[in-house]
Parts: sequence; structure tokens; C-alpha cells
Amino acid sequence: MEIDPESGTPEADKRELLALILEDYEDYEEERRPIGLPDAVDAIRFRMDQQGLTQRAWGPTSAVAPVSPRCSRASGRSACA
Repeated sequence: MEIDPESGTPEADKRELLALILEDYEDYEEERRPIGLPDAVDAIRFRMDQQGLTQRAWGPTSAVAPVSPRCSRASGRSACA
């Protein structure tokens, strides 16, 4: 399939039909399976996992620990759940 076929050709018609199908599919997915915003802690952990990092690599006084509502410095724990 050509990247930019001449208008009115069978290739252009195929491309237009494919674009319409994809748009309808995207609309269908957005309506029936919305993807919400990630939790800040989960987003940080995901990124750390992508980079091969662990909580230990950041250290107990890292900027990551205070972000998590799951962290409890008051109880003396510096690790997050």
C-alpha cells in the first residue's frame, strides 16, 4: 500500500477505508474500556521497573518515598508497601 496514493485510486480508497475502521475502533475502545490516569506511585514504580531500578537503588531518603501515601515514616518504616 502506498503511503500517499493519488485520490480516486483503489489504493486511496483502501487507505480511506482503513482510516475509518481505525477511527471507529479507537472510539469503541475509548467508550467501553476507558483508561484512567495512573496512581502517581504506580507510575513511578513502572518507570523505575523500565529502567531496571529498585526502591533500594534510590535509598531510604529518596524523593520517591514521600510521594507514596503507602509509606509510613511515622512508624519508622522507610520502605513503601
